[in-house]
Amino acid sequence: MIAGGRLSGSAGRMTRSRGLAVWVGAVLAVLWCYPVRANTLTYGPDPHYSGLLDLFTGLNTGSFTYPQFDDAGGSLMLNKVTLTVEVVTVSGRHAFDNESGAGATITLAIGSQVRVKGPLPFIGSQLIVNPDATETTTGFVGPDSEPGSGPADFAGTDYLSITGSGTTDTRLAFKTSSFDLAPYLGTGDVTFDFDGGTSTTGTSALPSPGANLVEASSWMFYTTLDYEYTEVPEPGALTLFLLGAPFALRRFLKRP
Repeated sequence: MIAGGRLSGSAGRMTRSRGLAVWVGAVLAVLWCYPVRANTLTYGPDPHYSGLLDLFTGLNTGSFTYPQFDDAGGSLMLNKVTLTVEVVTVSGRHAFDNESGAGATITLAIGSQVRVKGPLPFIGSQLIVNPDATETTTGFVGPDSEPGSGPADFAGTDYLSITGSGTTDTRLAFKTSSFDLAPYLGTGDVTFDFDGGTSTTGTSALPSPGANLVEASSWMFYTTLDYEYTEVPEPGALTLFLLGAPFALRRFLKRP
């Protein structure tokens, strides 16, 4: 009941208990929600050429760098690093001339692949991304049309060929453990290297004897590096909140 404009007895205690529960819940929610505000810092996509807009041809190697993640003195927490690589390939040729006495249905492939790995020097477990972009053709090659006539002529019914017209492939890899993320923290650069060249991935088993002819493809690739991170509370602000909470709670409990 109401006595002198105030809640009396059990009603007052119940109201304070509910208020206490709300207050404790609010404090726990604040603590539970830190760190908050997930964000992504993205570098790229960046193209990698042989020269000024010149495509790589055949086997090539090299390296490149990205900035490390600056955690701003501990106010930012790095949670995940993702490396995405897209290889783009054009041209190239793959031909096969059957030199055996039996025909067969075969598949030929032509394209390019690149393997990107880092960080370098090796620290933690490396990110390794290996996209492989190829085109294929399937057809029948007859028995050797001119047995004993000498080297393969890559012509006639015992021959199949494919010329690359252009294709792409995209792959990615990521790391999340604190051990693997350590090399990416700092204010310097993180280094990746690459090697790539002509690919015939997708070619089936070929008759034997037979002759292969592979002409190098031209290619380039794009890389994107994503840092996923969260903001952590200012230590001073969180300390003030935690120190002030007991005094506010004590004052609340003393209310009649």
